[in-house]
Amino acid sequence: MTMNNKGFDLWATSYDQTVQVSDQNEEYPFAGYDEMMDVLFEKANQLPCSKILDVGIGTANLAHKLYNEKHRITGIDFSQNMLEIAKGKMPFAKLHLADLSKGMPQQLQDEKYDIIMSNYALHHFEDATKVKIIKSLLSLLEPAGELFIADISFDTELAQQKCKERNIHHWDDDEYYFIATKLLPVVSNFAHVQYKKYSQCGGIWTIKNKG
Repeated sequence: MTMNNKGFDLWATSYDQTVQVSDQNEEYPFAGYDEMMDVLFEKANQLPCSKILDVGIGTANLAHKLYNEKHRITGIDFSQNMLEIAKGKMPFAKLHLADLSKGMPQQLQDEKYDIIMSNYALHHFEDATKVKIIKSLLSLLEPAGELFIADISFDTELAQQKCKERNIHHWDDDEYYFIATKLLPVVSNFAHVQYKKYSQCGGIWTIKNKG
């Protein structure tokens, strides 16, 4: 289902439980979630006091762990209720209400980050918009910075179709999932990109600026 910010506001209090149940049962759409968050934590926690942007921060499941390690966290989300939950976990983080479909918030345009991450947010956008967002995020990276995207992803369109057939009773046709064979060639035209699969429907994209 496609949800606006009010839909996510209503989902905010039960979001973490929904993710946990899906992941523990190794089911679409959140199979592999905990493992991927552990991987991203290790990647983002390599250097002390990094400046980190979380795009679609939600309830700050990962960001608050990095916050507790003294990293400097900025987060954006289009759900006020999600941001309020995140603020409760990270009182001194910089959190902004923003709709990515309207571009990057003005407050970020002069900032540079060591790490940018986006977890289960970009599948709400068609591929052309994903690419536009990725380019915008790359412009906010420090020269050695990295962008990590953990999301619903498939190696091929056939793999996505097979997953859909197994989960037809709750498949969301209004979302736009990452497909490696389609997006890797496009993103590699302007950035260094790697993709690694972690579950039947989840993977991590690691993207860096060229040069």
